[in-house]
Amino acid sequence: MRKWVIILFFLGTAWPAVADKALSVDQMEQLLIKLHGKPDGKVSGELEDVQLAERVSPARLARWEADFPGKRTQEELIKLADMSAFLNPPASDVLRDPPPDANTEERMMALAEDYVRLTTVRLPNFYDARDDSLRGHAFASGGIYLRGVSGDGHGRVAERASNPNPRPGQHHRIQRAA
Repeated sequence: MRKWVIILFFLGTAWPAVADKALSVDQMEQLLIKLHGKPDGKVSGELEDVQLAERVSPARLARWEADFPGKRTQEELIKLADMSAFLNPPASDVLRDPPPDANTEERMMALAEDYVRLTTVRLPNFYDARDDSLRGHAFASGGIYLRGVSGDGHGRVAERASNPNPRPGQHHRIQRAA
């Protein structure tokens, strides 16, 4: 007896997975054409066992809802559309752009190269190292001490430093702006 209960339990839990029909959007269109004119309860009962294998577009869902004015059928259609929201759209709904030609590719690469060249110059230089051995003195005198290359690589911070010509490894006291 226990063996039959376990078998029936597994059959009962596996039955919904077997009963579901995964349809493409085109197959769903054919099913809806076949169900057109049937009562609301019959159409919604047929749609309960259906799953979509592709995403439904909002325009297509609106057309389906207009064709089937019954409340339960519209609820089933909305449920199917919501469950398919994260699936890929059908191939017929995807617009394919042709790959760019050689001249366009070269222009795109030149624009990307110009962007990188102009942007990297404006980025801050985080290569500076903080020297903690002079930390107490820096706070006492109101300045910050840096070691190595200072500033953004163009000498803007070095102009405010006590030594305008810094050498690597030399400590520079930078005055705080008042």
